[in-house]
Amino acid sequence: MPIDLSANESAHEMVPAAGPERPDLVFGLVIPVGTPVKSLRTALDSGLRSYGYTPEWIKMSDLLRAYAKRIGGQVPDGPENARIEALMAIGDSFCKEAGDPAAVALDALFEVGTRRAKAAAGNEPAGPRAWILDSLKRDQEVVQLRQVYGDHAVVISAQASSQTRKQTLSELISPRSLDARGRNRAFDREALSPRSRQREWTLRSENSGDVPDGGLLHPLRLGRRNCTDHRG
Repeated sequence: MPIDLSANESAHEMVPAAGPERPDLVFGLVIPVGTPVKSLRTALDSGLRSYGYTPEWIKMSDLLRAYAKRIGGQVPDGPENARIEALMAIGDSFCKEAGDPAAVALDALFEVGTRRAKAAAGNEPAGPRAWILDSLKRDQEVVQLRQVYGDHAVVISAQASSQTRKQTLSELISPRSLDARGRNRAFDREALSPRSRQREWTLRSENSGDVPDGGLLHPLRLGRRNCTDHRG
């Protein structure tokens, strides 16, 4: 399905316009872990280009890796459960230090400003751009994005059935998958215990019941944790 950007025509005072009718747009992707999203990213990128926008991708995990490096930490490439656990812990540390649960999103908006400045200094073509934050994990991040960019903020949520997500994560965590990627075969089996898997990967509905295959779930329930005492 073509991506319709026609709803974002009016200019917003906090968004430097790329033209009188073609302001920059900012997209926030909300993607629970284990959701296959390659086709979504491809469709969004090509769809924006078809409307004359230049996509600018900002990986939130890259921002967390940069923060980890600044504080002397690191994010392992694999296995997948270790990578995700590290990103969650670093995200907690980041927003705790900043005193704001939306700190990672704010860092992404700072990155938008930095790239804009570099583009202006380098005399790059002044066409409209679409800044894509990949991906948001907290409701506070979504609120912050909408507060700053108003109707030029577009939030897209992608999700898969619980069966698909469990299968995807199982394949990413399996030793066979790690061998194919050339990574260390050693991994923490305690992290893969039944209790740990249930805590980290089982999808739950709002009333704590199992989400049926293909059912809906809140897109922000999994991912980097909020900077609060609610650590379910």
